[in-house]
Amino acid sequence: SGYVYQIVQLKPGREYTVTVNAASDGVGSPGLKLVSAGFTAVTAPGDSAPTGQKGWSRHTARLKLGPDGDLRIQLHNTAGEGAVWFDEVSVK
Repeated sequence: SGYVYQIVQLKPGREYTVTVNAASDGVGSPGLKLVSAGFTAVTAPGDSAPTGQKGWSRHTARLKLGPDGDLRIQLHNTAGEGAVWFDEVSVK
């Protein structure tokens, strides 16, 4: 599966919610994964959405950050083929 990511520096020890809108070409399957210090990871519900789902869907995940305050936001194609699109990523 292919992916892109960005590391965002936020306040350590706080919980954050990340949301993103995603769509696929009917072959790909979009997903959202959050990673913090020590590789604590959380995967958004919707990552398990069946391959071939078309149209836009909202993916949301929450994670409490470690002491360094780094949050890695990873957007990926869980199917490993086809195309996926992401829009309106937000961190709150």
